[in-house]
Amino acid sequence: MEDDSTRQVLELILAPMAAFSPLIAPLNVPQDRVAALQTAFHAALTDPEFLGEADRIGIEINLVDSDAVTQILRRAYAMPPEIVAIAKGVMNLSGGGE
Repeated sequence: MEDDSTRQVLELILAPMAAFSPLIAPLNVPQDRVAALQTAFHAALTDPEFLGEADRIGIEINLVDSDAVTQILRRAYAMPPEIVAIAKGVMNLSGGGE
């Protein structure tokens, strides 16, 4: 896109889809526990039996790397207030019923 603010608005609106369904932990969780959660989550989502069952019932599994999710969320939360306001308006999140 040529217009940087339009690109930022779309990036913000699409951030939840890009991050998919992140597993989020509270602040100040010790790094060893974060690593254990990431390892377990990755193991579960790449388990052949789990993937076979997901395929059998028609569920698509898309594993998004935790570093990628972190970057997506950091960029979304760092968006300028005017970009957030435009995105809210586009998505009609203001509650105004427009």
